[in-house]
Amino acid sequence: MAARFKLRQSLLNVSYVRSRAFGDLNDLNQFFGNLAQPVIQPDERGRLPFDAPNRFLFWGSIAAPWKLTVVPVFDLHTGFPYSIEDQYRAFVGPRNVDRFPRFSSFDLQITRRIWLPLHGRRIPARVGGGVFNLFNHFDPRDVQNNLASARFGEFFNTSWREYRGKFVLEF
Repeated sequence: MAARFKLRQSLLNVSYVRSRAFGDLNDLNQFFGNLAQPVIQPDERGRLPFDAPNRFLFWGSIAAPWKLTVVPVFDLHTGFPYSIEDQYRAFVGPRNVDRFPRFSSFDLQITRRIWLPLHGRRIPARVGGGVFNLFNHFDPRDVQNNLASARFGEFFNTSWREYRGKFVLEF
């Protein structure tokens, strides 16, 4: 389900997706990927690693004063699934039934159109900056899923707030 709103020079989009990613959990990459010694487990069907059944997405392009363009993006979705393992890397219980915490990120980009002189011509460009994960929400990418670990069940490697400059030539 999606909706688009146009207000003068601004465009706002809202989207909600209900999905399901279910399939074979032993894929080719597990055996021929970049693991030196893959542990081959019995095949099973279940939630795939990218299963996020509920996803809400908001993005837009807003004309602001001083010839600025503001581009907000808000992404909210169910956490991805993971499996619990023992000290021998064997799965404990059904695979991919536990989930990462809910993912939530608000990104913001602000740019301004400028004109660059080049050999008597004017070339349009955009200059500005952006902030990713503006509210510094804890969005982990890794989990300690080994039952034998003292840190079992802890989440790590969050995407932190990040600032970037932006320069784009428009043709």
